[in-house]
Amino acid sequence: MAKKNKSRNRTSKAKSYQISLPLFVIPLKKEDKGLFGALNEKQMVETLKENLDTFPVTELPSRGKSKRTHITSLHLSIISIDDKPALLVRASVFDSNLDDTYLNDGSNKSKISKSSKLGGEKYFILFYPKIEGQNSEKYIYTWLQVVYEDPTHSTGVATAVAKKLVQSQIQTEPFNVKLQSAIDDFKALAYCPEVQVRLVSVYHKGECEYPQFKEYLTDVHVTEQSVYTFANMPQKDVESLLRDQTDNGEVVVHKKAIFGKKEYHVKRERYDERKQWRESVEQLFNSKHEVSQEEIESGRIFEDDFVIDVFNTVITNYLSNK
Repeated sequence: MAKKNKSRNRTSKAKSYQISLPLFVIPLKKEDKGLFGALNEKQMVETLKENLDTFPVTELPSRGKSKRTHITSLHLSIISIDDKPALLVRASVFDSNLDDTYLNDGSNKSKISKSSKLGGEKYFILFYPKIEGQNSEKYIYTWLQVVYEDPTHSTGVATAVAKKLVQSQIQTEPFNVKLQSAIDDFKALAYCPEVQVRLVSVYHKGECEYPQFKEYLTDVHVTEQSVYTFANMPQKDVESLLRDQTDNGEVVVHKKAIFGKKEYHVKRERYDERKQWRESVEQLFNSKHEVSQEEIESGRIFEDDFVIDVFNTVITNYLSNK
């Protein structure tokens, strides 16, 4: 008896995609008199909107590439998230200096000229204000910034836009205060499920693997990377590790404490062993939202009510996990 072909009875599953929604916790600098001890959440949002209204055309870091990426304009809307005011940013971004780029409609192929610009107008970022404390003298002001990394755009562009906005418009706390804020956030947890440490070292080697060409040798440059992964580390040891500033000559020291969707990053880097460290701290809450191919092709994922609903879910989930 022939076997039944079960595949005929199966319904093909519709293709789905993920919107990545990293949430960054940004503590504001207390010395900024316009933001500390003076503003409520509505005023925080209105002040940020006023500052971003005059945001100029700005180039994003190119990381050694000839292609140039610019933020050309921002569309700003004050909306309601969890019954509080928030600022919705829709950024327009274009790429220029495109040397090896073509358009092909199936019958004709034409090269994009170097002066041409290719861009998109739907890079979404949310700024949600958060004020904690018993009185205005002890308020802690924080922005929760959520980035909408949708599947139609190159990964990381929306996040790069979000970081540029913060760097240019928001006075944040210095490294040591951000680090303390991150540690305070997970202090009530007894253990950390996963901790990672990535070390990158660069050194020069004396010996030559090609002795027959030694007379032409000028340098032997070695880059070495080590990644350490720890599980179920006690909270006090996680704190000690994140605070540790041991310097063994590395050019990158990246520490990451992972509590489910929440991550705490402490990064120190330098591109020359003689230079000072460039230090940064990030508090992240990672979320994803599944969308269908139909929602993408119809443009539904870019409609304001859809975007706001997704942001609302992320903020609600983050606050309920506090």
